[in-house]
Amino acid sequence: MTGDMQSPNGRWSMVDGGRSEGQGRIPRLAARALVDLHVHSTASDGTDAPEDLPHLAKREGISVLALCDHDTVDGLERFEAGCRDAGIVGIAAAELSTTLAGRQLHVLAMGLSPAGRVHIREFLEGMRRRRNSRNVEMVEKLREHGVEIGMDELARVAGGLVVARPHFARILVDKGYVASLQEAFDRWLTPGCPTYVPKRKAMPEEVVEAIHEAGALAIAAHPNSLTGEGYDILQGLEELGRLPFDGVEVWHPNMKSEWSKVALGFARRRGLLVSGGSDYHGSFKEGIRLGCAAGGKGIFAGDVKDLLARLGHGP
Repeated sequence: MTGDMQSPNGRWSMVDGGRSEGQGRIPRLAARALVDLHVHSTASDGTDAPEDLPHLAKREGISVLALCDHDTVDGLERFEAGCRDAGIVGIAAAELSTTLAGRQLHVLAMGLSPAGRVHIREFLEGMRRRRNSRNVEMVEKLREHGVEIGMDELARVAGGLVVARPHFARILVDKGYVASLQEAFDRWLTPGCPTYVPKRKAMPEEVVEAIHEAGALAIAAHPNSLTGEGYDILQGLEELGRLPFDGVEVWHPNMKSEWSKVALGFARRRGLLVSGGSDYHGSFKEGIRLGCAAGGKGIFAGDVKDLLARLGHGP
C-alpha cells in the first residue's frame, strides 16, 4: 500500500548507505524507502534542471528517482551525475508518446543504458522526420489556399524546438492572414480544416518494440488517459493488455484511488509489473509535489519491488 509522505528521519532507510552509480548495482533498499518513478526536467517540459531534481528529491526524503522526460533522453547524463552527488538511486527513463483506441497514451521506457539511449534517440529522430513531412504537407496545402508560409519561417519561429501548429498560427497572425491565434486554428489548423494534416505518431506497437530493442522495460503511464466517453478504466486496461507491456503505472496524481485498485488488480492478474510516480513538472504543474501520487500519498520501494528488482535496484 502507498502511505503518507515521510521525512528523511521517518519510516524508511537505505540498508547499507552509499551513493547511486547510474545504472550499476546499488545498495539494497528498505521496503519503506520512498520512491518517485516519474518526474520531468527542463530537458522537456519541466522547470527544474536534470541535475537539480535529485537534490530536490533528497530533501523530500526520496531514495529512488526516475527521470522520464517527454520524447527525449537528452537530460539523462546530467540527471545521473546529480543522483551521484545527492546520494540517491537514479533510474534513466523516457516518456514516449503514442495513441491507443483513439486516445493519447504515454509509455515509460524504464532502465535505459547508454546504448539503449542511442537506440531511443534514433527512434525519436525517425518520428521527428515523420512530423517534419507533415509540416511540409501543411505548408503546401496552405499555399494552395493562397497562404504563403515557408519552412525557414517556421524554423525561425520555433527557435530550435520541434515545429508544431502553434508556430504556424503565430506566423498566420504576424502576416495578417488572421486576427488571432484562435482564428488561425479555427480556420486552418484543426481537424476538418482544408489545410489540416493529422499528426503522425508512432503506433503503440512501434513504441513498445523500440523500448524492448533498447533493452528497457515498457510501462504504460497513467492509464486513466484511456478513460472517457463511456470508456472506463478497466476497458482502457484491457486495451493495454493486447500489447506486450511489461507493466502499468498504478499510482499517479490523476489516478483516483479506485482506479489504482482496479489497475493493481489487473496487473496482478496479468503478471505485470507495477510502477508509480508524481509526474512532477515543477512550477508548470502547481500542487504536484515530488514523491506524491493521488491524495498526497507517497510510494514506497516495497510497492514497486518487482520493478526495482528488474532494474537491478531490488530490496
